[in-house]
Amino acid sequence: TPVPAETDLDDNTIIDGWVFVAIAGEVNLDGIVDIFDGVLVAAASGARLITDPQDPRFGEYWHDEACPRCPHDPCLDLNQDGVIDGLDLEIVENNYGETW
Repeated sequence: TPVPAETDLDDNTIIDGWVFVAIAGEVNLDGIVDIFDGVLVAAASGARLITDPQDPRFGEYWHDEACPRCPHDPCLDLNQDGVIDGLDLEIVENNYGETW
């Protein structure tokens, strides 16, 4: 499974440090999938991944009309389809209440 913001896809060895594996939908890393995660995803709804390498926003998630929170965290695109939308919010809903 791809890891958001992964830069080296050939070698996933970690020499030193911590690795946190969270539950899908647990975007604020407080240990539980809850309303706070849903609010973050909902606030970013409609933001799209900028794929044009000529655009200075390349690789970031922006709304067509930028909101005060743009750019949005790529981890909010839970299904990694290039848009933060209801499908991502559904992942939060499906795992609501789960903890780690």
